[in-house]
Amino acid sequence: MAQVGRIERIQANTREVIVKNEKPKPIAVGIDEESLPLTRLNDHHGVSAREKESINITDFAQKNFSATRAAEFPNKLRDHLLTRLLKKDYDGDETTYSTEERLRLIIDKNRMYEHKTMQINYTTYDVRRGQDIIHVGTDRCDVMMLSCEDGPNAHPFWYARVLGIYHVNACLAGQDKDTQLYFLHVRWFGRDDIDDGRRRLTRIGWDEENEYGFIDPAYILRACHIAPAFAHGTAPFRAALRRAEEEDYNYYYVFRWSDRDLLMRFRGDGIGHQVLLSKPYKEPSAPAAATGSEPEPTEEGTRDGGVERGSEAGLAGYEIDVDLEARREAGDSDDELDGDAQGNEKEEVHHDSPTKRRGDGDVSEQRALSRRRGCWFVSACCVRTGIEGYSRANEGASSAVGWCVLWGRPFALHVDDRGMFWGTISGGAPGDEIWLDRSWNEGKNWDGGSSLGRTSTPSGATSTRTVLFAARDPKSLLYGGALRACGRAVTGAGGACTSWARPAADRAAAAADALMWAYQPDTAWWLASWWNSAVTITTLMDWMWVTGRRDYIWAVDRTFEVNKVPMAAGVKSGDELLGDFTSRAIDDSAWWGMAWVRAYDLTGNKKYLDEAVIIANYVHGFWDTSTCNGGVWWDGERTYKNAVTIGLYIRLTAVLHNRISGDTTWRDRAITAWNWFDKSGMVNADGLVNDGINHDCKNNGQPVHSYNQGLAIGGALEVYRITGNSSTLDAAKRLADAAMNSSVLTVDGVLTEACDTPDKVCNDNGKQFKGIFMRYFGDLANATRVDKYTAYVRKQADSVWSKDRDSLNRLGQRWNGVDNADFPNARDWRTQASAMGALVAAIGL
Repeated sequence: MAQVGRIERIQANTREVIVKNEKPKPIAVGIDEESLPLTRLNDHHGVSAREKESINITDFAQKNFSATRAAEFPNKLRDHLLTRLLKKDYDGDETTYSTEERLRLIIDKNRMYEHKTMQINYTTYDVRRGQDIIHVGTDRCDVMMLSCEDGPNAHPFWYARVLGIYHVNACLAGQDKDTQLYFLHVRWFGRDDIDDGRRRLTRIGWDEENEYGFIDPAYILRACHIAPAFAHGTAPFRAALRRAEEEDYNYYYVFRWSDRDLLMRFRGDGIGHQVLLSKPYKEPSAPAAATGSEPEPTEEGTRDGGVERGSEAGLAGYEIDVDLEARREAGDSDDELDGDAQGNEKEEVHHDSPTKRRGDGDVSEQRALSRRRGCWFVSACCVRTGIEGYSRANEGASSAVGWCVLWGRPFALHVDDRGMFWGTISGGAPGDEIWLDRSWNEGKNWDGGSSLGRTSTPSGATSTRTVLFAARDPKSLLYGGALRACGRAVTGAGGACTSWARPAADRAAAAADALMWAYQPDTAWWLASWWNSAVTITTLMDWMWVTGRRDYIWAVDRTFEVNKVPMAAGVKSGDELLGDFTSRAIDDSAWWGMAWVRAYDLTGNKKYLDEAVIIANYVHGFWDTSTCNGGVWWDGERTYKNAVTIGLYIRLTAVLHNRISGDTTWRDRAITAWNWFDKSGMVNADGLVNDGINHDCKNNGQPVHSYNQGLAIGGALEVYRITGNSSTLDAAKRLADAAMNSSVLTVDGVLTEACDTPDKVCNDNGKQFKGIFMRYFGDLANATRVDKYTAYVRKQADSVWSKDRDSLNRLGQRWNGVDNADFPNARDWRTQASAMGALVAAIGL
């Protein structure tokens, strides 16, 4: 026992030294502190109930996962939550539900709330109460639970790494009250079953078959301590989201130990144990154990002060003038450095005080970093991951978009998948010149953008290239820039230029860039069309919603703030604007209401939802049962009840209910409006929606328009999300089938408006109808995943991109691309937004 006493004294002295010298451990980078209330001893776990960190579920998936996983994430989460709300037993395998069953689940605002820590209460080996803290993003994020396996080789426990702690407010269709459901997003470990005859700790690795999943916190036993199996190496991005560590270990060992009662097991008298030793204690010989810690991530790809090192992504929105030493650190060759230093000298700009620009982050922090790295930030064009003035391009994802030949010398314009342009000349002679021109008005002029990166073929060479230039300047709110390559040969006279081009690697992003070219930042709308601007900003938000991009979020807020005030007739609408986006045109008001619901989805800012409620209440004031037993008047004079206004009213009231916790008012209004529309007779015998009803409350037989058909589909689908009534979903499908099978709306598989024929021209309203149809038809395709619907959506997007696009990514009215000299295929921002609706609808399908 003397030996035991000596060990105890050494341990006590060691602890005393550690306590005196120990410094507080910092919270891991990117992990915010989160205060937790004390977890009661009779509770299994405790998580904060705060709802500060709100995350849109679709947005989260798009930003953090590959395309395949981004599509799976919402469905798997719904399956997990449905199992819990339906109170089904968990047997280790998540139940997979049909699309219709998933639609029964209503997640409030489609948002989940993030937490950093969770407390787990458990019983220790010596029958005491212990508590573990699960902290996401630190080394305290691994947990264990009872295994659901059986059989002779079954292991008693399952292990997982916690990637996130969240809760949602959700209910089943038809329920009035949300349930707060906490869940863990985890990456599963799988047990290594290889038996090499050696006695060792349980070894686990990443489960390749069931990689990711969700766990009810109630099933967690406690945290577990695992250590890397260093000898088996690492692999990239195994257990992390995209934003986390670069690599992770292939295998880990699960450590087992007893804490405070370890000594008592040898000494005897331990709680729950008999006296085990009957002879004097001998110190056991301990096997050598490998020790070490996980190596720090390399600088490449990690973040330092908000700037991503090892790539140019962290400098998005800025151009940097880098000194030669910093450029060498970045990997530029001496030849590149010499050429850039001689041909691209810039005046050094010193910033005496930090500034903050709309749409950019805190410049002061990044500028401080730039000083440490030997560079200064200056105002210039830049795209998401490319910096102007650099000679490097993303060669693996580049393409030549323009060619011309002068005196046997090919001049080419190239663009990479980031939207960075450069020019090349080949097959020439020393002294040949190449440069770029950049225009911000589709090639009408190129003031301030002439002879960019002008360079000559050096002595002894036959080819050369320019440095990189961008087609957009977010700081100056300049989008839709077009570039061309121009050159001059030393032999002969004159010069030559390629055609103008815009970047087109990402279809929807390219369409959005061209669309934003027409946006007026000063007056905050697309010139000369009020309701069309509402639909267009909604399309832009739809794109940001499904992709996770936030390029134009500033335009959303500016459109809101500038236009919510009253305006006289003729300023932005032929009607007087009454304030809060309302006017005598009831359908125009509802379009803006739909826009601000989407803005709320995108940002989580309640001011947008509040505005949508104001508008919806205004529109509801024109619901009138004294004529035709219901319906909403199209105009303030109450002269006409039509399909567009009732379709907007149904969808708007339904989406408000699905975003306002505890609501019953908007729910009842949505259901009442749908039932009225379903019996109104506006849907004809072919399943198509005519324009409205006459004074006798009968179908007026006026033309079928695609946007009326789309709104009816969207209204039915959203009401189904409220009620779970399959007959409403069936109605949406019938309307969709009718549109696909109709020679009026679909010609040779391509969506067609009546004014799309080669001998007609659509007015400004008609130009935008098809994009509205695609928004709601795409919603149905995404919700149901019916093959014929997804195929139809993809067909429209492919036809738009391959047949209806010019070199500046301008999209026309006729999606089949048919042109006519007397009746040309119109291209303006309205047709752009409409066709972009098809491209957005196809994302993820």
